Amino acid sequence: MSSRKYKAFRDDPNAELPARTQRRMRDKVRRAKAKRRRLEIPTSARNEDGDQRGIENAFGEDLMGGQNVALVELETFDQASANPCTSSDLTEDQNVATGIGSEFSGADESFEVSMSFEDQGVTELLDEAQTINQNGRHEENSDLKAETEFLTCDGEKLFPGSPVSRGTCHLLVMTYAIKHSLTQSALEDLVKLIDAICPSGHKCAASAYLIKKDFSDLLYKDPPPTVYYCCPCCHKPLESKDAKCDIEECMQDKEKPVEFYHMDIEAQLQRFFKDSTFRKNINTGHISEDGTIRDIYDGQAYRSMTRPGGFLHETGNLTFTFNTDGVRIFQSSRKGELWPAYLAINELPPSLRFSKKFLILAGFWCSKGKPTMLTFLRPLMKTLNKIYTEGFVVRDTVTNTERIVRGLLLLCSVDLPAKAILANTKQYNGAFGCNNCEDEGKSLKAGHRIWPYEGPVTLRTHSKYREYLSIVQASATGNKPPVPHKGIKGPCVLLLHEPFDMQAFVVDWMHGVPLGVLKTLASMWMGERNEVYYIGNKLPLLDERLLGLQIPDDISHAPRSLADIQKWKASPLRDFLLHFSLVVLRGELNLEHYAHYTLLVEALSTLVSEAITDEQLHKAEIKLDVFCRTFEDLYGESAQTMNVHLLRHLPHFVRLYGPLFAYSCFGFETFNGHIKRMVHGTTLIVNQITFTAAMTVNLQRLVKAMDPARDSTKAVKLAKKLAGYTGRKKMTELTPGVYSLGVRKDLMKTTVDQEIVSALQQRTGTRAGPKCEVFYRVCLDILPGQTIKSRGYGREKARNNRTVQFSADGRLQYGEVLLFCSTQGEDLAVLKLYEQVDEPIINVDEVTNASVREALGLQMQSFVIQVVETNMYSAVPICDIHKKCICMEVREEQNTSMYIGLFPNTCEMD
Repeated sequence: MSSRKYKAFRDDPNAELPARTQRRMRDKVRRAKAKRRRLEIPTSARNEDGDQRGIENAFGEDLMGGQNVALVELETFDQASANPCTSSDLTEDQNVATGIGSEFSGADESFEVSMSFEDQGVTELLDEAQTINQNGRHEENSDLKAETEFLTCDGEKLFPGSPVSRGTCHLLVMTYAIKHSLTQSALEDLVKLIDAICPSGHKCAASAYLIKKDFSDLLYKDPPPTVYYCCPCCHKPLESKDAKCDIEECMQDKEKPVEFYHMDIEAQLQRFFKDSTFRKNINTGHISEDGTIRDIYDGQAYRSMTRPGGFLHETGNLTFTFNTDGVRIFQSSRKGELWPAYLAINELPPSLRFSKKFLILAGFWCSKGKPTMLTFLRPLMKTLNKIYTEGFVVRDTVTNTERIVRGLLLLCSVDLPAKAILANTKQYNGAFGCNNCEDEGKSLKAGHRIWPYEGPVTLRTHSKYREYLSIVQASATGNKPPVPHKGIKGPCVLLLHEPFDMQAFVVDWMHGVPLGVLKTLASMWMGERNEVYYIGNKLPLLDERLLGLQIPDDISHAPRSLADIQKWKASPLRDFLLHFSLVVLRGELNLEHYAHYTLLVEALSTLVSEAITDEQLHKAEIKLDVFCRTFEDLYGESAQTMNVHLLRHLPHFVRLYGPLFAYSCFGFETFNGHIKRMVHGTTLIVNQITFTAAMTVNLQRLVKAMDPARDSTKAVKLAKKLAGYTGRKKMTELTPGVYSLGVRKDLMKTTVDQEIVSALQQRTGTRAGPKCEVFYRVCLDILPGQTIKSRGYGREKARNNRTVQFSADGRLQYGEVLLFCSTQGEDLAVLKLYEQVDEPIINVDEVTNASVREALGLQMQSFVIQVVETNMYSAVPICDIHKKCICMEVREEQNTSMYIGLFPNTCEMD
């Protein structure tokens, strides 16, 4: 061992630097230069003539010269850098990585994949399948042909005399692995266990890898992904994985080219059109007649294209919503993150629009650092341009004819960091960092910019963006880099798609309000002890109220302590904001701040609701404007974040593109979580995503394709149990759209209260006889995915699925369902009635701020209503039930108060 003092060179300037230290320093300098080149690519990328033309500058000239020039450039780019990743290539890569032909104990180490799936993954597939089945209740058997072939394997049994086939065995193994969150090692052992107990010569795959490959090869029918390459330093496109970047600084880098992938969008769309559920629910001719905003179709941007001669006028064409975001699939951030790119089809109802079955995975980037969007999304823009100009062919299975369907990108929904790199603008902490208006903001200190309320704002328009972009490009002369203007740093890659409008960068309410404004308010309420709004000392009481709530099954996450609110995810924060917060905080938060917060809750509840009139939208806009205008007076100057500022823009986007739920990131984040759970390890990411896509599309379809006569009754029953199959054994259609669940009993053989008997007698005019059948659960077509239960359903303890809104005597009423019954030709629900309290949830007269008081006085639909329990009972037709509600009982001072919470929509439920 050397006796030289450790790091002696730090004390002696004449000492020689150790070789390893020199190498580390060179690497550090090279990485720093690479990062700077990536950020300053317009000043470092040169063409052969030596002109200062970076990727952005060249791209910008295409934009200013028209999209046709861009298409020519894109054609050249794709011919140079696209390499189809064929199935044989994938198989070869898999064989090398997993060591096929060797012992699988070694394959475990090289594969580095853990199948530690969460049960929630199966639950999500279960819930989604229920929604899909309800939207297409009678799926055609011809649509399950591929799944049936997979299960039958041409009649090949697992072994002679076996009751199941090879395909059925593989299905059972995979559903078992997913249901019980098996690790890769546990799955391998399960396969070996089957091998040990089955007779010699059985047909079950010899490894977990081969089972997964079976699913991918036989069920994933889309073409394999196309791989593209780019320089690891500057992200300039490369022709192949062996090509080198021609920029001098990049030539010294020894790293391999970055790979990114794009899927075949046309193949996915054609597959969708073969699906009966898709065909039955695709709506390409919707035009609202009463002016109420219910979905994207009712927004001004969509309606403008439905006029005679427009892109959507009696054409059957489609529009898309784009999303991308970083997903951490590795434990170490140094290994990079996954950036999937999605397209949602706006013509589908929201319940299917964001379903894993019909959400288009357009491509993905998996590398260190964030992608350069000008490189990553160029192939996608070329594909979208082709779909827009030429369309794709679909076959009408009814008329057996072919037709051309075209599509365009209508809007883009991403969070603020992704929006900055996608739109090529400054971030939210930079001057003019708002993508929606020209407000400059105010800098308090380095890295901290606030957005004070300064009256009316100047909204950005597409024409203004092009004008400012010209100014930015004109500023890049000689060696001088382009100078940002009004927050614009360079061209946006989405402009390569000709019909895209820069106003289509909508505000995502998931990141802006639940994860943004609400978290900011909660941190101040519970952290700033010297302020009048401090409630941190009241957490025990607030938790008692919150944790004591009995919520319906439609809210999957049970309430958690407010002490952990900063760790909550978006869905629990949304539920607290819209449903619980006004009830939990009432009487404990300072009155002025509570009244101010009420404006936010009431306005947001309206903007995410399923039916918004012009009057309601105008009132919500006023309330949000007052909320933002008075925010500084209540919370100080430094609390005026970008998310607070963006509240002012929400009504504008509702007018343009419909309710906030129609394009929020909630749907996309669900698929991100699905990928995160299903993709593990650092190798074979492409194959894992392919497998994930196959399982996502086909898991429920495979179970549905099973036949007890062919696959054995025990196998079918087990598969349905493992896959969380939602088929109801005892579901009886009572009247069109109304179904009873479970067994039905004779009223005379059950114990019921006299009040129930009296309510039935008052309804029918006769005493309940032996033909009165009782049941305890129902499903309604008008409430997709929801089950209404009754007090008589004994299994319900911690949840409350029996509080409903119904119509009787010409008005809306509320009550608790005691039981359901069929008698005298009617299907009835017997309810204990609640009476609405006349006084509002907040006494407006006690609010001192005149603006807040005036805004609260604007009458809007209330989604939180105070009620009292009565001793009255009523029997009403089940079809008169309109909504399932949230019943909230909380202790206030010496009394217990009861509130009814209404779901603004049924699209963003958990």
